[in-house]
Amino acid sequence: MSKVVNESEFNSLISSEKIVVVDFYADWCGPCKIMSGVLEEIEAELAGKATVCKVNVDEDGPLAEKYGVVTIPNINIIVNGESVKNFIGVTSKEDIVSIVNSYI
Repeated sequence: MSKVVNESEFNSLISSEKIVVVDFYADWCGPCKIMSGVLEEIEAELAGKATVCKVNVDEDGPLAEKYGVVTIPNINIIVNGESVKNFIGVTSKEDIVSIVNSYI
């Protein structure tokens, strides 16, 4: 299961890892629960190539705001500390993995 991180852990991750897949979510969000399973599959498939984490928008609203998150689920791909792509709503594993693989 993807690790839920707070803002300081998140900032450390994006500065130390080449590729980070971030799931901006909320516990009450039905579509977010669907994406949770998809992200577990992505995490297993990309092990050693990308780091997958989750940010709870209810607990870290300012961080979500910094990344322009207004709708969840919002999957953000961060490469070398910069956001390169985000997916809003339920998204296929293949679409996310394809973008990540283009940066590996």
